[in-house]
Amino acid sequence: SDSIVLTATGNATIGWFNAANKLLATGSTFNAPPTIATTTYFARNGVVFPSLFVGPADSSIGTGANHNTSFTGTINFDAFDDITIHSAWVKSGAAGPRTVTLWDGYDGVGNVVEVRTIDIPFAGAGRVDLGFTVPGPGTYSIGLAQADLYRSASGVNYPYTISGLMSITGSPAGADRYYYFYDVEVSKTPCWSDSVAVTATVTDTADFSYTNANFAYSFTDLSPGATSWAWNFGDGNTSTQQ
Repeated sequence: SDSIVLTATGNATIGWFNAANKLLATGSTFNAPPTIATTTYFARNGVVFPSLFVGPADSSIGTGANHNTSFTGTINFDAFDDITIHSAWVKSGAAGPRTVTLWDGYDGVGNVVEVRTIDIPFAGAGRVDLGFTVPGPGTYSIGLAQADLYRSASGVNYPYTISGLMSITGSPAGADRYYYFYDVEVSKTPCWSDSVAVTATVTDTADFSYTNANFAYSFTDLSPGATSWAWNFGDGNTSTQQ
């Protein structure tokens, strides 16, 4: 159940990815999260570009309300390079997953580039990870239906632009609407090498046996290689004895 420290060397920035190809961390060391299962991560050497922010900072630009209908609300944008959309500020009506789509056209029309299930662990305002990769220059939109997210209905001032990266140009409901994703964090997409698998191997796991004699329970440690113990019996009692 301890964190395992993994290390790698390279001549640029080391990126650490999981099996789903999600970037977990950067740097020469990675603290793999505690687990009882052997887990393989992937290290890549790469050039990472700084993040910038585009769009209204939050929903305070004007009036609006949470929007939760079958209408697909999107932010329409022009990409000037291959970019990664890392995160955004949202105001959520309820916690829960959202299915967000990236299209290669305005207003949710065009080919689907990528679909991601985004976890929003809060009701209210906060940032969420998006992780969309825009493959190159062109017109795009990103959004969803049944969003239960805040939509601005006034105070919108298109375009919102980062020179050389991205310009948010409008919405499917006109120039006085802004849908869902504020203060969008973007960067030029990192240039990564091929992956090297790095395995966090777990060989010893905690185990125990117990006996019950007329509701008097005795616990015996069966953990191979253990050097310290922390029992929690669930009733407020603990012990550090083997």
